[in-house]
Amino acid sequence: MSHRLPGVLIAVTALLISASAQAQPASDDFYAGKTVRIIIGTTTAGEYGAYAQLMAQHIGRFVPGRPTVIVQTMLGGGGLVALNHLAKVAAQDGTVLSLPHANIVQDGLLNPRAQFDPAQFQWIGRVASVRQVGVASSQSKARTLEDAKQRELIAGASGVTNPTGLNPRILNAMAGTKFKIVTGYKGTSEARIAWERGEVDVVTTSWDGIVDRYSDLLRAGLIHPLYVYGMTRPPELATIPSITEFGRDDTEKAFLQIYTIGAEIGRAFAFPPGVPEHRVALWRAAFMKMLDDPEFRQTLAKSNIRIDPLAGATLAASVAKVVHLPRETISQAGAFYERLLAEVR
Repeated sequence: MSHRLPGVLIAVTALLISASAQAQPASDDFYAGKTVRIIIGTTTAGEYGAYAQLMAQHIGRFVPGRPTVIVQTMLGGGGLVALNHLAKVAAQDGTVLSLPHANIVQDGLLNPRAQFDPAQFQWIGRVASVRQVGVASSQSKARTLEDAKQRELIAGASGVTNPTGLNPRILNAMAGTKFKIVTGYKGTSEARIAWERGEVDVVTTSWDGIVDRYSDLLRAGLIHPLYVYGMTRPPELATIPSITEFGRDDTEKAFLQIYTIGAEIGRAFAFPPGVPEHRVALWRAAFMKMLDDPEFRQTLAKSNIRIDPLAGATLAASVAKVVHLPRETISQAGAFYERLLAEVR
């Protein structure tokens, strides 16, 4: 992950101007002496853990009552166990929130094992969007996505339905590529290590991570981006095809809309259904204040964490456009999704 402070300050300033125009929520002493848990569906070692701990370290100072904020891990099902818990078991009084997996909408609408409605989660704010890229190693001899259409390339994946496993599967179906997908890696970092060793040809991983860790190899032309998973592309990847471009008909385009909203959600915080609106407003206001806090910005500078913030209400509006697609459209997208995963069900 990389830190770009000037751009962050511009984005934060714009967000704060927008927030100041909204009515400020009334004070609430509910949180005095309380502990608030941020539940994540992964370990604390990766991006989800880093952003959750960043939030836990700072946001409590801006919530009336100054609660203690901690991070709790709840592993299983690629984040599904945590999301089902939040919807069905967790307290809905504002003492439990989540940094949910970015595929919350995809799972909520298309996964029959999901026990939650993604439309009912209440977004507090996004820290960073997702910008991931499928990269080929020098050992693979692949240079562009066209090479993956000519011969088999092994793609390392940490799951079937997350971007590491789903992106190459989507491209096989829509673009005619010949990725052979090897799952079972415990996380993206483990899949990336296999990629470094030449055990797999391609891995989907954070573009910021590639730039940070492998800048010398990039400059030497030994790493080759094949495709982008994200709502926007960094300027240096302007010519690399995006997953969003490959839908051939209305059904595939609807599926891609449901799938790629995860990149817009990125690393964002949400309350489960049922939390009172005025407490959601308190945390949204606290989130905005945190972004402009000197201590928070100092932590960013030291930790090399990229942020790309988005206000909770703005993110909620983007998510609503997807979760409220016509029922028939979602059903057709779900049928396509089932066909996509048929060989691994």
